[in-house]
Amino acid sequence: ENISAVSEEVSASTQEVSASTQEQLTSIEQLDDMARQLNEMAEKLLVMMEKFRF
Repeated sequence: ENISAVSEEVSASTQEVSASTQEQLTSIEQLDDMARQLNEMAEKLLVMMEKFRF
């Protein structure tokens, strides 16, 4: 009975860790996408700034 309870707790904890890991992965993927977009904007800004150089 004791082993069963511990096993259930471990299983529940494992599921929580798995869910948290998935959330972190999703956040990292979103951050990666935003960083790429920011890089593209920065490159466009550099091109536009070149037009104003003397």
